[in-house]
Amino acid sequence: MNTKLKLYIAVISLCVLAGRARGQVYDHRLVPKDLTVAFQNGVKQIEQKQYDTGFASLDQALVLLWSYKILDLPAYSAELIRLCSKTIPDQKTEQKLLVYSLYFAPHSSEMAFARARYFFTLNHFSLNSARAEFNRGMALLDFDLPAQLRIKAEFWILLARFFETAIIAFSIIIIFRYCRVLLHRLGHMLPPVVEKLAVPLVIVVGLVPVYMAAPAWVVFIWPGVLCLPFAKRSFQALFLVFLLAFCLSVYFVENGQNYVIPLSKSPVISEYHMSIGLPDSEDLNVLRSRAEKSPTPAAILGLADAERRVGDFKKSSELLLSVAQDPEASVFANNQLAEIYLESGQTAEASQLIAQAVACLEKAAESERQFAEVYYNLSQLYNIQRQFGKSDSAYQKARQIDQDGVERFELVKKLANSSLVIARLPIPGSLIAKDLAPKIELQSALWNSKFKLALFVIALLLVMVMGMKNTTKSCYYCGRIICPECLPESRESGVCNPCYQVFISGKAVDPKLKTEQKALVRGYHRIMGIIGLVLSVLFPGAGLILEEKVVAGAVVILWPLVFLTLLLFGSQAPSSLIPVFTLMPLWMWLGLIGYAITAAVSALLYLVLARVEA
Repeated sequence: MNTKLKLYIAVISLCVLAGRARGQVYDHRLVPKDLTVAFQNGVKQIEQKQYDTGFASLDQALVLLWSYKILDLPAYSAELIRLCSKTIPDQKTEQKLLVYSLYFAPHSSEMAFARARYFFTLNHFSLNSARAEFNRGMALLDFDLPAQLRIKAEFWILLARFFETAIIAFSIIIIFRYCRVLLHRLGHMLPPVVEKLAVPLVIVVGLVPVYMAAPAWVVFIWPGVLCLPFAKRSFQALFLVFLLAFCLSVYFVENGQNYVIPLSKSPVISEYHMSIGLPDSEDLNVLRSRAEKSPTPAAILGLADAERRVGDFKKSSELLLSVAQDPEASVFANNQLAEIYLESGQTAEASQLIAQAVACLEKAAESERQFAEVYYNLSQLYNIQRQFGKSDSAYQKARQIDQDGVERFELVKKLANSSLVIARLPIPGSLIAKDLAPKIELQSALWNSKFKLALFVIALLLVMVMGMKNTTKSCYYCGRIICPECLPESRESGVCNPCYQVFISGKAVDPKLKTEQKALVRGYHRIMGIIGLVLSVLFPGAGLILEEKVVAGAVVILWPLVFLTLLLFGSQAPSSLIPVFTLMPLWMWLGLIGYAITAAVSALLYLVLARVEA
């Protein structure tokens, strides 16, 4: 798994507390009818508490699944997980249902995550089981094409929505904090005759986006841009950074949406059908055309499997040999070659075919990536060659890699009453996903963001022209507006001269002025303290930023912004092809618990950092 994909997973994992997950499913019409009937009968019988006959039907479906060489049926796995919650069976039946849910979709990371969340429900809580299933899901993610594409799509789109939410939140805070300063400064800039029109003028200018029917984000951000020159330097820098990231959100959204597009392209769907063992009549022609135009390892592996399914073993083996030396495809190609040698029925003797198959599997075993399927197949063939020591060693290696997988192979062998069952490897989704989505040029994305960039340039110019020379502020102690024409600033920045004399300098002042100033400060901070504390609880970090504790506020506000983004925009992120499995609302409660903890930390920091030292 590459580093970039790990980054995607890490970010999505931070957001999953408030998120949702759904099982992936392909076109249900591709599933053979007898397999569907056997599975449905098993489900109905288990619902009626007829467990023995129900599992017998599921055993029949499992054998049919293997005989049709179908590797994954995530929808069936999801149904068995749902059945556990629906029927509330005894512990033994519950464990067996969950094991069968693994057997029907052994390569689906979505279903592993579904079982992990199942173990977080109150009636079935098991931290160890949940952790084991989560680890399985992470290990299987490389094979799960829809899950990979969905994670990447959600990452990019939610990243864009995060910056959109953040810049609007910061804009509202900056308006609340510095709107008075803007009004005061504008009053001095206007001629004395119309000085009282400052408030109406600010309202008119601030609502310009409304008159122009601009998007909602402009309506919220534009007034914040007008107030930005009067903000603290650290707040200006933070606001501009998030505004620039917001300008790039078009790139993020387009990049995310392009991970959904491949799921509707027939070559990708055909390769995915082949990877899970469910091709239709058109897939062979589609894969032939794709392999001819773009002979990637995934396209060749998919076409080789398609040719094998129609009986052209020669063509299939030629295709596999062409990628057998490719580091990314060698283990899968050699495992398929071994299966072809055992199925082809060519003129060579059976012992020669087995020897060829063993040679291919031994090459596959030399790969850095190790799979239980390869060693299990080797164990069976060594046993046929009567190399019992090697057979036992390979079998133990297979169990070491994937004990559940070996138990599945053994169960199928027993149910099918067969002495040889060749375990197949799916084509990794990471191979199929390579170069699927068209690359988005940053230049094109910036052009599509031209109006957002124009707003960023205006904000930057206002900060450089007005912000650098700004002498209008609000006093940290009493809240009054400091400006050279009304109330001079003291030698300490952000403090008016009267407050400096009373609270900092320690010099003798008029007792009446001292009493009035203390009453003014006490009243101001009583009001601001209540507002800041309420904001710190309702929207953690906002109160700290309001009191110009920007660094601490920015750290605390991070999770609330993520949580709010998921609540507002989580449903807009592309999800599975068919929503067959909606998972636990408990994750939302866990997210709210995290939010409550952040609120408590925010309130504590506000009381510590925002108090007035007089």
